[in-house]
This record gives sequence, structure tokens and C-alpha cells, in this order.
Amino acid sequence: MSNPRGVPQGPGRPFATGKSTMSICKASSRVVGVRDSPQIRLPPGSFTLGMEMKSLVRAVRRVSADAAFFASPADVLKSAWASSLRGRPGRFLPGRGRVVTVRVAGFREPFAARLGSADFGTLRSLFLDREYAKLDALVGAVPATVIDLGANVGYSIRLWASLFPGCRTVAVEPDPGNAVICRLNARLGGISDRVRLIRACAAASPGHRTLSRGGEEDSYTIASVPSGRAIEVRAVTVDDIISRHFAGLEIDLLKCDVEGAEYELFAYCTGWIKRVRLIVVELHGGLSSGQLLSVIAHSGGSFEEVALVEKGGGLSLGFFRNTQDRRRG
Repeated sequence: MSNPRGVPQGPGRPFATGKSTMSICKASSRVVGVRDSPQIRLPPGSFTLGMEMKSLVRAVRRVSADAAFFASPADVLKSAWASSLRGRPGRFLPGRGRVVTVRVAGFREPFAARLGSADFGTLRSLFLDREYAKLDALVGAVPATVIDLGANVGYSIRLWASLFPGCRTVAVEPDPGNAVICRLNARLGGISDRVRLIRACAAASPGHRTLSRGGEEDSYTIASVPSGRAIEVRAVTVDDIISRHFAGLEIDLLKCDVEGAEYELFAYCTGWIKRVRLIVVELHGGLSSGQLLSVIAHSGGSFEEVALVEKGGGLSLGFFRNTQDRRRG
């Protein structure tokens, strides 16, 4: 009996419709029976080639964005080579670690960055993706005093100088390599006289801490037990920073990116938290904005969350405002 619908007549048996398997293949764009299924063999290196093509597409998209972001084709090429170096960490390629300067559209002064490092990505995050854009709507009076905990290579202090002309900034950065580039970026931006760089980590109590690097220039943890590539760094408190550099003044903006040490820092903030108007914190390690506000309240502060930006990878950027600030705009 014929089977017009082509129902298989047994396990692994070709369709019994009166047509040959080859005819079915031709009529239905290579539909084949189970017994006739060929083993598809990809040429050697096909998977690698596919991955390379995807990387190439991403690179082209990045170059297209960079063409509008950077001020010249030479700067775009530097960025492209930096990305290429970073994507091939185990290969010996020229220029890795070299410090170059690039210009960003809209800025007259150049920025310093290391080829093959995370610097170019950080530069894009701050000035292309504008991850601190929420500040535009939060700042009333123009901030005059800024404390930047975890200043990295100094792009954030250049951002504060552009957003808040004339502000004085104390930048704290524990990594020695980052601190060198941070100081260079302050000089290149012409703001060295308004920036005080402290090579240390911010902590709840003074002394020394262990800085353990995870591999990237912007990735490290402050711990008591060394792990990975560890060095000892000096620890300073916010109380000490304020008393030495902003005695008798309120802190208009406190930016905090301390790689997971934020809980410790704000758990012991009683002596200074009421003097801060705005806080921007990168939250690590599963610490939620609600938990941070609870810790601050326990120390006598009264802040409200006004924005929370998800950054991916379990990180978020929280913007908090002092509810007792008399100058709220």
C-alpha cells in the first residue's frame, strides 16, 4: 500500500513513496533518508577560521565607533592595535605595554594609555559610553571638592575636570603602574595643580593591605591574605583624606571604585559620611544598593538611591544622594 505522506516504514528505512531516495533529495533540497545521511567533515581549521571571522566583525564595528570617538586616524589605529594585543596575551607582539597618547573628539588635550592593556576600554566606558552620565541630572551647584577612590589611570579625574571646571580632586590609587599613568594624565590635561594623587588604597583603618592582581590593570582585590601577584600597599582612611586636604569643607562628590572593599569602607564611615553630598559607587561581590544604604544608615548617614546602572559581569554603578543636603538642586 502506498504511503503518500511519506511516513517512514520502519526504523532507519527510507521514505516509501514510490520515489527513489535520490529523487527525494533533488526535489526537497537535499532531504535524505537516515541510511543515506553523509558524515559532514569540516576542513581543518574551519572552527578557528569562524572564530577569527567573528573577531574580525567585532573589530570592524569597534573601528567604526572609534572613527567617531577618536580625533584622528592615527588614534584609531593605536586603539585597534591595542585591542589586537589584548586579544592575544600569550603572543610576543611589538608595542605591548608601550605608553602612547591619543586624542578624543571634543577634548583638546591628549590622554595617555598603554597598548595591550585595559586602558582603551576604560577610556571608551567613560567618554564614549558615558557611564557617569547620570551625574548630569544630579549635580546642582557645581562641585568644588571631589574624592576619587580608585582613580585607576586618571580618566575619571579628567572627566571631573571637564564636567566641573575648577574642582579640586584627591585621587587615590593603589596600583603603582596605574598611578604612574594617572599622574601623567593629570599633567597632560593641565590639571596637576588641582589634583592630589595618593598612591594607596582606601580602607576603614590606616596601615597596610595586600593588593592581589587578577591579571588586568583594572582588576585587583584588597585582601589580608596574598594571592596571585600580590604587593603590599599603604592604606588611608577617608577621614584622613578630608582632614589633610579638605578640612572644614563638604565633599561634593565621592566616587568609589575599590574592587570589593566598599562594604568595609562604608561600615565605618560615621566620622565623614554626613559631609558628603553625592556618592557614586561601583558595587562588587553581590553587594546590592539596598544593602549599601543600610550599612550607611547604620553609620548615621541618610542617603537615597537616585540611579542604578547595570554594567554586566555582576557589577553595577550606584548613584546616591544625601537626603539632608541643604544645597540639593
